[in-house]
Amino acid sequence: MFTGHWTYANKIYKEKNSINRLMGYKSYRRTIKVPVHYGITKIKTAKLNKLTARLTYCTQLFSDIISQTRYITRTKLAFYEKEIAKKTKLNAAYIQQCKDKAIWMWKSYKKEYVHWEFKLKKAKKGTKWHSKLLKRKPSEPFSNSINKIPICLDS
Repeated sequence: MFTGHWTYANKIYKEKNSINRLMGYKSYRRTIKVPVHYGITKIKTAKLNKLTARLTYCTQLFSDIISQTRYITRTKLAFYEKEIAKKTKLNAAYIQQCKDKAIWMWKSYKKEYVHWEFKLKKAKKGTKWHSKLLKRKPSEPFSNSINKIPICLDS
């Protein structure tokens, strides 16, 4: 059995009326139980696992290209799209999603690294804070472990 729920929250704007000030927020909750056959869910999860593995591989390929060439723009990475599409056998929408994910990962890494360098310059050498900062150095994407990447599936 699959049990799902959805929550609908409706904010009532506070006006000069005292009733609205007392009510504040309203929220409603419903739980829907839908019977699902185990075989169907097993097949769907297997397909989803294969798709997420291919998307992770695609993102890793883009990440490798970014680490070698240091290109972080969509236009410069567009040159590699056809080659990666042949390797992963994904359609153009998923390739673009993987490219955007890799670009986002590298941009956030650079932002964290600049912030880390700034903190490291402020810390005095030999202090406990300096040694903690050295341990907290941000790592490049896909450098430590390869976990599956969350994906967006349009319905």
